[in-house]
Amino acid sequence: MKNWTSNKLVQFFLNYMLMNSKNSPYFLIYVIILLSLIVSGYLLFNHFAISMGKPLEYDLCSTVFGKACDAAVFSGSSMFMKIPVGGWGIIYLVVVGCLIIMSQIFYNKAKNELLQIAFWFSVIGIGLSLFYMVIMLLNPILLCPICLIFHILNFIFFFLIKKLTGMSFSELYRALFKALGIIFLGKPATKTFVNWKWLTIILPLVLGLSIYQWVFMQGLNIMNEKLANYDPLIEIEKFEARKIWDIHISESDLVLGPKDAPVSLVVYSDFECSLCEMFATNFKELIAYNRGRLKIIFKYFPLSSSCNPIATYDLHPLACHAAVAAEAAHKQGKFWEYHDLLFKNGIGDNDAVFFELAQSIGLNMEQFKSDYESVEIQNNITSDINEGIQLGIEGTPTAFLNGRKLSDLSAKNINYLVKFSAH
Repeated sequence: MKNWTSNKLVQFFLNYMLMNSKNSPYFLIYVIILLSLIVSGYLLFNHFAISMGKPLEYDLCSTVFGKACDAAVFSGSSMFMKIPVGGWGIIYLVVVGCLIIMSQIFYNKAKNELLQIAFWFSVIGIGLSLFYMVIMLLNPILLCPICLIFHILNFIFFFLIKKLTGMSFSELYRALFKALGIIFLGKPATKTFVNWKWLTIILPLVLGLSIYQWVFMQGLNIMNEKLANYDPLIEIEKFEARKIWDIHISESDLVLGPKDAPVSLVVYSDFECSLCEMFATNFKELIAYNRGRLKIIFKYFPLSSSCNPIATYDLHPLACHAAVAAEAAHKQGKFWEYHDLLFKNGIGDNDAVFFELAQSIGLNMEQFKSDYESVEIQNNITSDINEGIQLGIEGTPTAFLNGRKLSDLSAKNINYLVKFSAH
């Protein structure tokens, strides 16, 4: 009886909100705008925080979903016209939200036209949501759960605005062509629109432009602050003051670059760590820039409780398996190729991807399977983990330049310290 009553109440509430009240679509739209603004705001300020080298203390993506969104936030497609996509999300929501609010304020003056413009803005928004969802599908490393929530809300947003217009898709298309005729062909506008002189459209656009300018200036200020605060002499002093750790390096280590290079960059990494993926994309450029002065040595430090005793929470469930698979690829001389593919393609929900990648680069699958299950390889991973624990590593990526731990992993800082250390 209780469940029946609850279901009836829920049904009554939904019917009331969606059908019986003419203002219910407005209410739902404002709720979605608020939720989407929170998501966009988080992504934008997370981008700014990481850009400043001060990541947010509370990583919503990792805490709620167990997967950081940093790779998506800093991917090549995360910026447009020099501002982060999170900023564009705020601009889009504010502009469309203002159009909807003004459609209520000027209900008898320009309601239909304003809602139609809001609808076509939402069409652009849906197109961009589809674009980014395809990117996440093709590049699992860029999967961002928080971003996905925004895109889902955007689809609901689109259909609610369509409902507000009270028009069919064909009617909306005809209205659009009529509006384009007014704008580009000089056809006469309705008396209502002549009277209002486009003010109701211009004001939201001006507000959106103002937000764009603010976001752009914030990004520029962060960049200038980082450049202004970077003092090579201070960085050298900090670097020299750090303890030199005794890190075991052998002939069997995973080395990128000339083995006789005078400077060693030892990197402890995790294949399910988005920041590790971002850092790894710089490896080849660092080697090329330093022209024989630098070699990079890869060490395993998966943040998974299945093989790492400091990982009390299984943050990256398949990270240990990924490390074993990469070491199995190393047995056949293709570690770095496999390393790049693991970071590029990401890791799914099971270990099938490890075998698919191994096959794609032409590994002997019988040997790969045997090595993947071998105790020797698992011991190699454990050896790196134990060494990392002794070095006080708590997260990834962690890097040591000639035994000294680095606090700034930017290419600029590493290149400068490599040049200094090589002399």
